[in-house]
Amino acid sequence: IGLARSTNLRQWEFVGDVPLAGIGRAGKPGWVRDRDGGLRLVVTDPGGAHVVTPDARFENWQAPQPLQGLAGHADPVVLPDGEGYLAVARRERDDRLVLLRSGSLAGPWKTEATLDGLGTSLDAAALVRHGSALRLYGSDAGRRAWFVDSSDGGRTWGERRRLTGTAAMAPGFG
Repeated sequence: IGLARSTNLRQWEFVGDVPLAGIGRAGKPGWVRDRDGGLRLVVTDPGGAHVVTPDARFENWQAPQPLQGLAGHADPVVLPDGEGYLAVARRERDDRLVLLRSGSLAGPWKTEATLDGLGTSLDAAALVRHGSALRLYGSDAGRRAWFVDSSDGGRTWGERRRLTGTAAMAPGFG
């Protein structure tokens, strides 16, 4: 995984590669801003999800740490939530999205809900707060982008709504 920086989002400068010692082929990376304000990078490999932590200058990185309870889940998107964290990931055994919760980023993560109403073969791209609701962005097997909202902390979700235009390309950035 390579890092780049930009002051204007048009011209980019390569910073370096993220050292991922012990991780095989890394899946889609995702940034998490921890409750202490620090950035963490969550990556998956066939063994599960891991978090790597950079220093403030992104020059030195801690060794990858496993996220306990996320083995068998692909490409989690993580959001700080109150005193803990929420994640949405694709459970590999049945290709369904699940909502998981943990008191700490390292875990243990526990499945809180299966998002059966959304369908199968979906990829989560981002989980964000949208006012008091949760909003999940993702794409389907045809690479069509969508979003869906939950007003009850992720227990139930509305219908998927399709994204169009430039916003529809966002899931492909990850």
